[in-house]
Amino acid sequence: MSPADLKENYSELVALTKLYLLREHSPKEWKICEDDSFAFFKAQAQKQKKPQAPLQTPPQTIVSTPPRKLEAAPAEPAPKKETAPPPTEKKVEPEKPQKKSSLPSFELNPPKEHPTVDCNDVKQILKKLFPQLTLIPTPPDDREAKKMLLYKQTTFEIAILSFDTKTPPFLTHVANAISQEHSTAKVISAQRVEKEKKWNQLLSLPHLKLIIASDYGLYSYPELMQHYREVPKQAKAYLAKIPLLLLADLSLYLKEPKLKPALWRAICEQLRDD
Repeated sequence: MSPADLKENYSELVALTKLYLLREHSPKEWKICEDDSFAFFKAQAQKQKKPQAPLQTPPQTIVSTPPRKLEAAPAEPAPKKETAPPPTEKKVEPEKPQKKSSLPSFELNPPKEHPTVDCNDVKQILKKLFPQLTLIPTPPDDREAKKMLLYKQTTFEIAILSFDTKTPPFLTHVANAISQEHSTAKVISAQRVEKEKKWNQLLSLPHLKLIIASDYGLYSYPELMQHYREVPKQAKAYLAKIPLLLLADLSLYLKEPKLKPALWRAICEQLRDD
């Protein structure tokens, strides 16, 4: 093995030893060793720290040369002005052709006017078969029927009129109690019926048996008062033919809870009489 190979193997062994020591031990950690080993490695470390003597170079002979005329230093070239790079043109990407949808396209056209069909032959046959019926040339107006749907959507037998913008919770509780114990009750906005002038439709419902309303709001609705009537001998009031049970001011029932049982007895007696 040549000296170069020995040196390379020795360097590799030293590097591996250092790596092992760094992995296994901390740099600040002390290890106890024998005096001979410590003295040997200390001497080796001191040898490496000794500075080597500089190499002596042979003296150079100085050759005298005749003086030369000083030449003017060439002028430095003026710095070039930095010019901005020319603007780069943005490449316009060609539009990608849109994929044609596989679904068929439809054109929206206004419906064509169909000619009217003459049904005189059918009318003549109907007149012969059903002479008691009257044929009307145009369909009847259904606006009145649509107005009736407001009250026929839910069948109720007792109507409680609310004269406030929002339904008071007290009236809602009364309606729920009546619905649980007796018949179906519903709270109706008197303002809406008065504005739309639908008192005739409401009071003509065949299933309506009783109307409950407060006396303070009743007199402020002229359309409603047209249907109001009293029977002093019987101490009863009606709206058209529907019995009317008048309530006191709703705030009194909230201030005096003792009035609530009396109100409930009056409602039960009114329904029992009907």
